[in-house]
Amino acid sequence: MSAYFVLLPLALLLLPAIYFDVSYYCIPNSLTLGGCIVGLLLSTWLSGWHGLENSSLSLAAAFSTSIFFWRWGWLGAGDVKLLAAVGSVVGIPHVFAVLVLTALSGMLLSIIVLARHGQIRQTLSRIAACIFVGMAQDAPVSYALIPTTGRIRLPYALAIAMGSFISLLFPSINFL
Repeated sequence: MSAYFVLLPLALLLLPAIYFDVSYYCIPNSLTLGGCIVGLLLSTWLSGWHGLENSSLSLAAAFSTSIFFWRWGWLGAGDVKLLAAVGSVVGIPHVFAVLVLTALSGMLLSIIVLARHGQIRQTLSRIAACIFVGMAQDAPVSYALIPTTGRIRLPYALAIAMGSFISLLFPSINFL
């Protein structure tokens, strides 16, 4: 599927997701499930069984990669499901670039939000604690387990949208 052809369905999926995530810190299941179904059907309609296979593999790759970050408390469940829906729309050629660029966009947005709230130093000390406790226990430690005075939430749908659109608009960025 052409990268430019999926821009409209992707925008129709991500713009409402951004709205809900920014407004309510929640992405509706109906939106993510609908995005998965539309991605699978669109790929099947355009490329037949090969398109369905491509879209299914991409959905599975996005979901299985991001579920680990949910397990560690670094992503919300809605973010994981939204990444799976995006994966079903963009297909295998773009899914890994979307994931990497989403992570980079999320880091950039996090720095901006933390600087705005004046909590960069506190966050860096919490990350260091996660790393050192995780190394001592020989297992990853959830960021949520480290005590904090207040939590700043980041609507990650923004990062997902940034990573998705950058990946599609600049297809020469390829991480495979």
